[in-house]
Amino acid sequence: TGLNSNVALRHEGLLPVWLTDLSAPDLLVNFGTSFHVPLISSLMGPIAGFNLLPILLCAAMYLQSKYGAQAQASQAAATPEQASQQKMMRVMLPVMMLVFFYNAPSGLTLYIMASTTVGLIESRYIRKHLREEEEQAAATETVVKVSGKGPRGSRPKKPKGPFWVKRQ
Repeated sequence: TGLNSNVALRHEGLLPVWLTDLSAPDLLVNFGTSFHVPLISSLMGPIAGFNLLPILLCAAMYLQSKYGAQAQASQAAATPEQASQQKMMRVMLPVMMLVFFYNAPSGLTLYIMASTTVGLIESRYIRKHLREEEEQAAATETVVKVSGKGPRGSRPKKPKGPFWVKRQ
């Protein structure tokens, strides 16, 4: 609401052809008339044209949820039911954001999309850097084999006979 009613952002554009007003939806293609989609229009309002920024935001959020470090770690330890629920949420959250931001001001959508994209690039860069450090540490690591018995916890226990009695 603040972006819709902000006078300073009225008719302030970012790109001369596409994003000409940051306080209004980006409206790449105007349909000339608006139409309502049952059940969805109550959440996002009437559709008056094709807005590209919410679709780009949806794609960026999907990539972030797919390649996120926490998503990969939690999916490895999840049960099959939890894995299928996480997969469903990986799709549902970006679609829900598409519905919520379709008629939102383009300044807000651009801000969230830029933040999501920068976070995705940053996390991929950090993971690449950590992987390179792990490979370098593994290459310089020296393994020494020691002869003799292993630690007590790693050795198998001796079998006990049927007449074994514990003495006190």
